[in-house]
Amino acid sequence: MLIAVAANGETLEDRVAKRFEDSTCLLIVNMEDMSFEVFKNHSAGSGSGIDMAKIITEKDCEAVITGSIKREAFEELIETQVTRYNGADYTAREALDLMEKYRLDLVRYYEGEDPDFHMLHRGSCDCSDH
Repeated sequence: MLIAVAANGETLEDRVAKRFEDSTCLLIVNMEDMSFEVFKNHSAGSGSGIDMAKIITEKDCEAVITGSIKREAFEELIETQVTRYNGADYTAREALDLMEKYRLDLVRYYEGEDPDFHMLHRGSCDCSDH
């Protein structure tokens, strides 16, 4: 099983980024042996994160551990059914361990989304317009 980690460095000892788009690296971790590939985020701090989201989907990762995620990258991950976990401020290694123990919260909404919007409209909204 492959898990992506949006990290602020190239090792499992580096911290998970508070914001997906701001992470300096994306670690694609093989959970069977903890080996990993490193992908630099060349648009850290200025991009939408879509390039990193596409790497996650191309590598067929089951989940990503990060902090908040902007809308464009979030929607790419939702479309390809990648589970999103909030591991901000943990080291990548700690976050992976917590994920395996089901102790990380899910990232259910993109950054800035109003979680009450869907509850208020209970099936009567056209969510593609939101």
